[in-house]
Amino acid sequence: MWNWTTHELIQRIDLGDEGYIPLEIRFLHDPTATEGYVGCALSSTIFRFYRTPVSVEFAKGRGGQVEVISIQLQRDMSS
Repeated sequence: MWNWTTHELIQRIDLGDEGYIPLEIRFLHDPTATEGYVGCALSSTIFRFYRTPVSVEFAKGRGGQVEVISIQLQRDMSS
């Protein structure tokens, strides 16, 4: 998680084995939204990241992630 005001890293989110080679980060078009997506090249997986509900954790910048889409590699064995 990044603090855009102070330009400092608040928290790293481990995407695990499915999150190797993060290719792009996309944010919602709403500038007040506290979520976005990370597309991972090696595993063809997309993660949604977000801030947790308003609480002490929210104030500390704690966030979470949810695996949204995972595409399985299919190889054509006929050639």
